[in-house]
Amino acid sequence: MKISSGVLVFLRIAVGTLFVFSGFSKLVASQADFLAVVLGYQVVYGAAAVKVAVVLPWVELMAGAFLAFGLWKRLALDVLWMLNTLFIGVIVSALVRGIAVQDCGCFGEGALSFSLPQVLVMDLGLWCVLALLAIKKQEVSRFSLDRLFAVHR
Repeated sequence: MKISSGVLVFLRIAVGTLFVFSGFSKLVASQADFLAVVLGYQVVYGAAAVKVAVVLPWVELMAGAFLAFGLWKRLALDVLWMLNTLFIGVIVSALVRGIAVQDCGCFGEGALSFSLPQVLVMDLGLWCVLALLAIKKQEVSRFSLDRLFAVHR
């Protein structure tokens, strides 16, 4: 199946923007609330949970911005794909263990909240889009800073 480079560029910018929005909404919300969400998944505790609550929004914001602008897009794609894979694992773990997570934490303090099955479906779809962008990395280069600066990553 042939996908036009225009569609791939749109997907790159849309996915990058989604992660920018996700990271930014967590940064402007109460850090204690996001920490509660992280602890609610019962995967990390204590100092590790605090580090996740502090670092994750910045990683999402920065990697999303790099992807949207097409700067170091290969690295940005790798980081976001790994994060998304981790998110899928955490959600599956919560579902299997029957943990009732009230707020998915996807977009900060209750701005948008989805059930775990809904989040799993969205993250699986996002995982596929990220994989497609990684596979089609040359066609994704249009309208990118990598191309402007002749950075090949």
